[in-house]
Amino acid sequence: MAGNSTLSGTGGVISQSPDSDAGNNSGALELEVTSGTDMKLSKTRAPEGILVIGDRATFTLSPTYSGSNPRQMTITDAVPDNYTDTKLGDISGWACTITDQTLSCTKKLSTAGAAGDNTSVGDIVYTAQVEKTGQDVTNQAEIINTGNPEDQNDLNNTATDGGADLQEPKVDLKASKLGPVPNLMVVGNKYGFPLSAENIGNTKYIGKVKIVDNLPAGMEYLGVEGAGWKCTTAPLNKTVGPLAIACISDEVITLKIGDTTPKLTLSATATKTSTAAFSNEMTVSDMEGANHREPEDLKGNNTVCYRIGASTTATKSADIQIEKSVGQTKVNAGEPQVFTLAVTNNGPWPATSIQLKDRLTWINVVSDVRENMVLPAGCAAKIANSVSTALDVTCTI
Repeated sequence: MAGNSTLSGTGGVISQSPDSDAGNNSGALELEVTSGTDMKLSKTRAPEGILVIGDRATFTLSPTYSGSNPRQMTITDAVPDNYTDTKLGDISGWACTITDQTLSCTKKLSTAGAAGDNTSVGDIVYTAQVEKTGQDVTNQAEIINTGNPEDQNDLNNTATDGGADLQEPKVDLKASKLGPVPNLMVVGNKYGFPLSAENIGNTKYIGKVKIVDNLPAGMEYLGVEGAGWKCTTAPLNKTVGPLAIACISDEVITLKIGDTTPKLTLSATATKTSTAAFSNEMTVSDMEGANHREPEDLKGNNTVCYRIGASTTATKSADIQIEKSVGQTKVNAGEPQVFTLAVTNNGPWPATSIQLKDRLTWINVVSDVRENMVLPAGCAAKIANSVSTALDVTCTI
């Protein structure tokens, strides 16, 4: 229906019985239709979640209209001063300028343009680099009609990127050491101890990595396996503990958030029995020349201690096995997911005080996920660190 016109409609009723007053059996309605349009603006940012200084964010403005052709539009986007170096991308025929922190774009449509129903008038894409930190930094834009017809609804003329947490880039290398299951060695037998480090910071790490394993007295070093590592002992040519085995990556390693170092397995054996468990420490560290050095306040997880006993026989031992499954292989954002951890003791000896650790990674809003988690008795969840997108779930059986 065109603007500045009238929409008319009539209706009536018919009765099968005698009607004493047929004059009120019909009615008419007239609706005045005026010219107008409804412009709408939406805005997105990629990547979502946490951004760090130096990251470049991509913002997309998506204007649409319903009703009459709006003919001439202007979009204004005041980019927060936490961002700098704003650059235009694909602007779909808009005429855009950037002055200081303000992006201004205009576009004219043909006067013969057709009416629309949520019709796109072309996206505007631009990028900006994170310059300063800030919490919930929100980037807002507005669209207005600078000519006729009038915009009938200005409540949807503004849009934001949802806000972003802008942080200092911080690398956090977390040490991990595994060993035989159960935690018991038989004197003279060879055992493998996988050593690794995971980046749980808020930005990628590019550099060499150093892993040092401190073998205690009562254990003997038998060698390492793993391509891309160069290992030395201190003291040199010594194989029995106490002994430090230092391994440095041959090449620069790139560890994105959640990535772990290449495979490295240390082989060792026990040289004597022990009534108390051996304490075998392993430490990971970044190295000079890396793109980011690990801050001191995040080095608390750089060392891990693996405790293991030794005997002449392994008959009195437990054998703990764990299996993990998910309820659904694919879920949409906002839908619940169920994780099941099944623990089995396959050994001849009872096991007590078993502790399970499970890490959930790549979480955009860690605090929201933690608040809505349903955990069984004996389990707790905590944020991995101050800059992490991960949750650590720990359960004691």
